[in-house]
Amino acid sequence: MINIAILGLGFMGKKYLTAIEGIDEAQVSAIIDDSATENIENIPYFKSLDDFLCSEIKMDLVVISTPNYLHFSQAKTLLEHGYHILIEKPFCLKGSDMEVLIKIAQEKQLKIFFSTPNRFSPALAWLKKIQSENILGQSYLVQVNCFWNRDQRYYTPQSWKGKKELDGGTLYTQFFHFLDLILFTFGKAELLSSYMDTFRHQSLVEIEDTGVLTLKLATGGLVNFNFTTAVWDKNMETSMNIIAENGSVKISGQYFDEVSICNLKNYKFSLDEITDNEYSNLQLNLKYALKKLYDTECDLEEMLYHQNLISLVEDIYRNSK
Repeated sequence: MINIAILGLGFMGKKYLTAIEGIDEAQVSAIIDDSATENIENIPYFKSLDDFLCSEIKMDLVVISTPNYLHFSQAKTLLEHGYHILIEKPFCLKGSDMEVLIKIAQEKQLKIFFSTPNRFSPALAWLKKIQSENILGQSYLVQVNCFWNRDQRYYTPQSWKGKKELDGGTLYTQFFHFLDLILFTFGKAELLSSYMDTFRHQSLVEIEDTGVLTLKLATGGLVNFNFTTAVWDKNMETSMNIIAENGSVKISGQYFDEVSICNLKNYKFSLDEITDNEYSNLQLNLKYALKKLYDTECDLEEMLYHQNLISLVEDIYRNSK
């Protein structure tokens, strides 16, 4: 049985708790949270990370699901104390911080895993497959639209959310996974232009609520990424449109879990190709990490990929107009 500690029992921490309960090979063996209730489902709890470390409790993996600004310092501390970790997005707010974590992990032969559950969506797994098999041919234009609602129900006065130094911005908190999916599916990209503004949330936040990005894929195609949290009342759209050499594809749904359009040369799409999994995307992400926990060496390529992703987000903010 693989023993997992959850650091931070907020919205995402509770999702991890539920997800791990549905995985046979793992169990939550500790919760670390300053507001944790004693004996949550008979799981040992600790009021602070220091208390957990002082206990010298044995743990196979620690999941970090605290507010954004804490991820780097807590990840660094856990690695220095010899723990394998899985970090909720954003993994860090700076590429240089990710570089520090990678160095420690290599020195101590520890593993850093990353929360990328949308990669395990059946629709995205299918898209990755046909892209890898060159069924699409060259991708000319990839357009991603994330038109979401976040308002005073989300940005509460005492929250870290929406604070520039603590949150980082919507590309870290809301839309990080979608940048990951672009690069994961279509390969490396460089920034051509970045435009951001704050329209609806000027009195609520210190960050942008709307942006338009243009990226250039290393393979030559273009990416147009439109995102906003300024939609009134509720989310409006999450979609990816792909115009490629051999046809067109549209992925939609809140977590890119639907194939809305598939019109490809010499290819007949079947819904059987995106049959729902037995496990949730988050559980599949966890099972992927657990399988690699003791079976393989440190995945330097994956860690460097995520360092480059964070550096791209930094570049987007640095060059935004």
